[in-house]
Amino acid sequence: MTIALDNGNRIQVCCAAGALGEFGKGYWWEKWILIPLRIINPKHFTIITKTITCNPRKGNLVSWAPWRSVRRLGHGNLVNAVGLTNRGLSAWCTYYSAKPKVILSLAPENRSEARAMAMISNGADVIGIELNLSCPNIDSYDNNQEILNTFLYYSNHPVGLKISYYYDLNELSPIGLKWITAINSIPWENMMTLIDKYRKSPLAKYGYSGAVSGDVLYEYALIKINELKRKYPGLPIMHCGGINTINRVEEALEQADAIQLGSVFLTHPFQVNKLAKHGGKYVRSDDTDTLPGV
Repeated sequence: MTIALDNGNRIQVCCAAGALGEFGKGYWWEKWILIPLRIINPKHFTIITKTITCNPRKGNLVSWAPWRSVRRLGHGNLVNAVGLTNRGLSAWCTYYSAKPKVILSLAPENRSEARAMAMISNGADVIGIELNLSCPNIDSYDNNQEILNTFLYYSNHPVGLKISYYYDLNELSPIGLKWITAINSIPWENMMTLIDKYRKSPLAKYGYSGAVSGDVLYEYALIKINELKRKYPGLPIMHCGGINTINRVEEALEQADAIQLGSVFLTHPFQVNKLAKHGGKYVRSDDTDTLPGV
C-alpha cells in the first residue's frame, strides 16, 4: 500500500500536480492564508509540483483573476483550462530550494525536450519525476512512448507517468517506470452528459472549455486502475481523482498503492489535512509494512 522508490523515498499520500503550485509552497491564498492557519499542512503528504514545461509557457492562468481559467462546479467538481502556465524548467531549477522536497511534474513535448529536461532535472534534489503527457488543455503530443523512453534513458531519478482515462494501454510499455498515476482530468466535452446543469462550460465566455476534475472522476479512475492491474500486474499505481471522503481514501488505498489529493484543495480545503492524515495511517489487512503519515 505504499510505493518504495530505489532512492529510499516512500510514497503513500500525495498532493496532486498543481494543487500547491510550482514549488509546493502554495498559491497566494494557500501560502498566505490556508497554510499559516494550518488549514492545509503540507507535511502530511508528498507534494507533486504544478506541471513544468521545457520553455516558459503563458497558458491561461493569471494570478489576479484565477476564475478565468478555474471554476467550481459544485458537488466537489472543478473545471479548469490553466493550460500549463509556468516559467520553464531552467527557471524552476534556479528558484527551487528543496524545501519542501517534491516530486517534479514535467511535460516534454518531443524527444529533444525529453532529453534536455531529463538532464536539467538530474541536478535537482527531488523525490522523483512524474511525466504528464496527457494534459487535456493542450494539444496531444505525438509519440508519447518515444518521449517516455527518451526521458527514462537520460534521467537519474525515479520516474512515474500520469495518464488520462483515454490512454491506450496497448500503446504503453511501462518498462523503467516506478509508478503510473490514473487519471488526469477529462475534457469538458466528454463530461457534459454527467453535469447537465451546464450545457456550456462556465469558462466559455473567456474562450475556453476546459477539463473536469473532482468527485465525478472517482469511478473513472477506478476503472482505469483495474485496467492497469490486469494489463501490468505488479506495477505500482497511484489513484488520482475524486478522493474527498475518508471512505474514498480507504477504498482507493485498497485498489492502488498510493493516492493523490487534488481538487479537494479547492472544493473542500478544510478536509485536506483530515484525509491526508488518515491516508498516511491507514493500513489494509494484506499489508506487511506499516507506514506513519508521510
